[in-house]
Amino acid sequence: MSGVDNHTVLMLHMNDSTFKDECGHTVTNNGVTLDTENKVFGNGSAYFNGNNKLSIPFNETFCIKENILSVDFLFYPKSFSTRQIIIDNGGI
Repeated sequence: MSGVDNHTVLMLHMNDSTFKDECGHTVTNNGVTLDTENKVFGNGSAYFNGNNKLSIPFNETFCIKENILSVDFLFYPKSFSTRQIIIDNGGI
């Protein structure tokens, strides 16, 4: 399952411990681990504990130019005890 076409600018399957972007952007792992118990595809899923993150440097391909945007992901919250940011543009 690749799902990468000419409109895809970032593709993180998050089903192995590399958390590699299929489009070639650099992804820096800041403490995210692989959860092999909670998964939909592949070997596992990314586990975010509320203090860790994946960082991707700004790239022009992330700019919305035609007012069309689709973000697709599944997430499984273990609790809603605190407010958590799921996607952040880093103040840009």
